[in-house]
Amino acid sequence: MAEASGTRKLLELKKERVSDKLDHSSVISGEQRWVDPGQELRYSAETQDEAYQAGAYDVIESLDFSARIAVQAGYVIHQRAQSVLDIGCGTGELLKYLNPNIRYVGMDISPTAIAIATQRYSNYPHAEFFASDFRRWDSPDDEYDCIVWAGIGRTWTRGGRKGDKRDWLNILLSLNRYLARDGVIIIEATKDHWPKLSKLIAADYAVLAGNDIDCLVNDHRAVRSTRVIQPRNMQT
Repeated sequence: MAEASGTRKLLELKKERVSDKLDHSSVISGEQRWVDPGQELRYSAETQDEAYQAGAYDVIESLDFSARIAVQAGYVIHQRAQSVLDIGCGTGELLKYLNPNIRYVGMDISPTAIAIATQRYSNYPHAEFFASDFRRWDSPDDEYDCIVWAGIGRTWTRGGRKGDKRDWLNILLSLNRYLARDGVIIIEATKDHWPKLSKLIAADYAVLAGNDIDCLVNDHRAVRSTRVIQPRNMQT
């Protein structure tokens, strides 16, 4: 009961923060520049929970950013996926766009995000959420039709903002063990990061589809590159 009460308080605090923010749509073409509160907290795995508490990820739940999540869900639906693993799921926004009966496993390093997701989607019978560091996490299922890894940032390198980008590739390769035959990975990074990341993965993955989405927020982080990729050894 105490845990449920604590989760409700977190949700109430998030609602208060969202209501106090700028109307993103009103600044699309203006000179104001909206900056996430606690933005610097995003750059370290150790501060991810603090980032969620500070509201640094609230923009993900906004109307402006809904398009990027809808596109990810569209790829999942097109694949007719029966199961999805969502790495770095945050508060589980992807699940909002999917069939409630889909098998969904979401994991995130932030207990705050997972507490919110667990309560928000408690009526989804086949959804589970886990608070953990992916590098030390074991999935409850052996394989998934789709794996979603969206919002790739420097948090994923061992050294955070100053880390080696090859850590991205190491994590990506480790996802292969959970991928069903003919399964795909839906990967998303900010547009300025994707060119470097695409070179790192080119030898191991084929790009099947993708697009760039400008969410129109007056902020470079709003422009996203989403790609559907598949291990090359699955295509032989």
